[in-house]
Amino acid sequence: MRVVGRVTKKLLCPQCDDVLADVSYRPLAWSLTLVAPDGRPLVPQQGSIHVRRAEQQLASASSPAEEQQARERLQDIKRRLGELMYDLPCHRGHHTVATAPQITRALRRGQGDWVRLS
Repeated sequence: MRVVGRVTKKLLCPQCDDVLADVSYRPLAWSLTLVAPDGRPLVPQQGSIHVRRAEQQLASASSPAEEQQARERLQDIKRRLGELMYDLPCHRGHHTVATAPQITRALRRGQGDWVRLS
């Protein structure tokens, strides 16, 4: 949905297509607001917090597939360490970590009211 100066869309889980958040972006005000389906605001955190969480997931991986997934997530987070990141939990147990630029890019490029992070 587009209101003068505001873009509002639903952000989908890249793994299962369930809704992760309602996103409102106001480009002129550089404002990005994410709200979880249960109504909680989702706020960005420093990359170092996500690094620690990914390292814990890597250490506790119970299978080679989980270990590989945790290692890839850790490498991805380290590439974007200087940016604020959103942890976007899915009610099915998936976790997506995304930066504000990734989210706003998806909103601008996505057609319709539903967008998926690439």
